[in-house]
Amino acid sequence: MENLQTSEQHQDYGDFVPFINVEEGIKRLVNNRALYFKLLNNFQGRDFAQKIIDAANDKNYEAVAQAAHTLKGVAANLSLTALSEISLQIELLAKQSRDIGHLKEECTETVEKTLSLIARLTS
Repeated sequence: MENLQTSEQHQDYGDFVPFINVEEGIKRLVNNRALYFKLLNNFQGRDFAQKIIDAANDKNYEAVAQAAHTLKGVAANLSLTALSEISLQIELLAKQSRDIGHLKEECTETVEKTLSLIARLTS
């Protein structure tokens, strides 16, 4: 019976991939589903993205790299896969003092899509 439930849950969460790997996120928290959804609800994605964009506009590559690194870590811990990946790309460019102009919009869009999916999951 437990295998059937796990299979059904995986099926239910399939539409959230590649943005959110719900099953992986729950496993990271030792199957504490309530804690995982609480952490998702508290995720401040827009704030992280804004820090990256502001620093990039100021050409403060060190601040961009630091903000992207923070977002990457938070996103990875919550299994927000797409956001973790875009943050890594931004961090690597910023560490080379390279402009991230082409990734600012993608970062913002990924944050918005992720937050929209979190709202669906937690409502």
